[in-house]
Amino acid sequence: MQETRLVLMHRLKGWSRMRESISRWWNPERVAAFARARHGRPALIAPDGPGALLAAARRGDLNRDALFDFGRRAALRQFKVLGVEVARDGAFPWHADWRWNHEWPHDYFRSYNFYTADKALPYDVRLTWELSRLAFIIPILQNAVLDPEGGWREQVFAVLGDWHQSNPLAHSVNWYPMEAAMRGIVLTCMLDILLTIEGLEPYALKPLLELISEHGAFVWRTVEYTDVRGNHYAAEITALLLCGLALDDAFGEAKQWLSWSIGELPREARSQFLPDGVQIEKSLGYQRLVTELFLIALIALERSGRETDQGLRERIHAACRYTAACRRPDGLAPNIGDNDDARVLNFDPIEPRDHAPLLGVAAGFFNDAALKSRPMSASIPWLLGANGVATWSLLAEQTHQRERHYFQDGGVVIARDQGNFLYFDVGEVGLRGRGGHGHNDLLSFELTLDGRPIIVDPGSYVYTADKEQRNLFRSTAYHNGIRVDGEEIARMNGMWSISAEAVPCDIEVSLDTVATTAVAGHTGYRRLPGPVKHLREVQFDAEHGQLTCSDTIHCSAPHVVERFFHFDPALEVQLHQRGASLITVAGSYRLSWQRGAAARLDPGWISAGYNLKQQAKILTLTNRVATTETLRFSIQSVRRQDTGLHK
Repeated sequence: MQETRLVLMHRLKGWSRMRESISRWWNPERVAAFARARHGRPALIAPDGPGALLAAARRGDLNRDALFDFGRRAALRQFKVLGVEVARDGAFPWHADWRWNHEWPHDYFRSYNFYTADKALPYDVRLTWELSRLAFIIPILQNAVLDPEGGWREQVFAVLGDWHQSNPLAHSVNWYPMEAAMRGIVLTCMLDILLTIEGLEPYALKPLLELISEHGAFVWRTVEYTDVRGNHYAAEITALLLCGLALDDAFGEAKQWLSWSIGELPREARSQFLPDGVQIEKSLGYQRLVTELFLIALIALERSGRETDQGLRERIHAACRYTAACRRPDGLAPNIGDNDDARVLNFDPIEPRDHAPLLGVAAGFFNDAALKSRPMSASIPWLLGANGVATWSLLAEQTHQRERHYFQDGGVVIARDQGNFLYFDVGEVGLRGRGGHGHNDLLSFELTLDGRPIIVDPGSYVYTADKEQRNLFRSTAYHNGIRVDGEEIARMNGMWSISAEAVPCDIEVSLDTVATTAVAGHTGYRRLPGPVKHLREVQFDAEHGQLTCSDTIHCSAPHVVERFFHFDPALEVQLHQRGASLITVAGSYRLSWQRGAAARLDPGWISAGYNLKQQAKILTLTNRVATTETLRFSIQSVRRQDTGLHK
């Protein structure tokens, strides 16, 4: 039905007629009536958000100067999109990858080919999509509260008008359902902020109301429903909920959007989040994004006075708990799975891998001290108001000194003590065995000692811009596990799929007070001639910062086994006989292995964020095995070196 409707809409020029109809609908009388009825009654933003923000800044809970500079730089176009500086002069490049002077023509949104087109230059549609999500407008509008006479609202309306004129409904590269949903969420947030600010001329809201109406109508007709759904569908549900709450009685279709999304939200939360809170795509970047989406939807529902499903609250609370457990001692999330830096909350000038804004809002919303971290995020006063700020402030500080977690449904083991931290993956590849935004990282791990990252996940550099780099960063060799005979743990199919060959098995986890022990295997290499069963046992003494690992290879034919170690770029690595020194400015560590392994140190890459990469060392240990054999290594401070492993 959706496909048929879209074909008819296109052939009968329904989109252009819809845009004209929406523009006529929002005449001066309706805009003025909407402004009168809704002033001080936002859908998502707290009605007292501006006052709570200013009060928090006066108390010193928020760094006003940093927030103001964030908005100022956004207004001056002194910011980056996915690691790339935005051109400061001329028209906004709404349809271009400005690095390569590649521009997408105005066309019907279904006519573009993003994923299979051959191209001579590595241009990337993600740049124009990210710019057109308009999240950079939020800190500019925040400045309208911090500096009411600064002309910030006028700048916002100028940018909105420019985008609207340059992107006719359904006829530009930016009208992709997921992108329209993310932009629709930003637009409703902007409307909410304006509804809480005094002195706004009502008719100034007309372009914003038109845009929200267009985005709701577009997403409603293009929802990406598939048998297994992920972050796209979550964004579309949330966008329709917020657009529906924003326009409700004021625009004809809005009630349909609202009714459908309210019914879909709890069902989809139970589908996308496992009972322990792990999101099914097995990417920490998307874990944060989807959790943010469902959390703001939950906040908006409760603000509207509608009853919420208790199961929905519990599942999102569990998702926040898992997100908090994943934070390394440096405050950043390991770069597990794909990460395109997507986020909803953009009030604070922090890097995307810092999930503090999400956790801060969740701490205040759920009244959960385990989620609290400092400093306060500006998202808290905006979304929760003065009461939420007070709740957050009264929560006891959590030191997170000693934690042991086994997220059994998601297949993740986490242990920490002071500055020592282990993340160990014993789960399937993601999206219920399809891959999607997951990687070939089964039985891989991340390790931090004394607060310094030692062994890291290389992350995800790009998507469609470079297929070879895309596959490299999600390959077995670009994780801290083992590879047999040069084969992938599970074969990759295209850019977004991994075969369901590597099924976790034989999992045993012990969260002992002294050491965390996890044993797991998988079926990925049983497909090889002379099948191989791999069993990895990791023991982590978090208190003393010592990791030992045993890889048992069960086979009856010759195989080549490679173990990979990706080092943080800040480490200096020196190879020795059966060991390597890992040197930082503040301390040294020793990686040791038993004799028989050929060691090779190669240059490699680490991607700290989308479109970013820096050189880092990769250690490969190679063994030839022909029967069942156990390969061991350990990592520890040189002060606690165990020389017995060399025997």
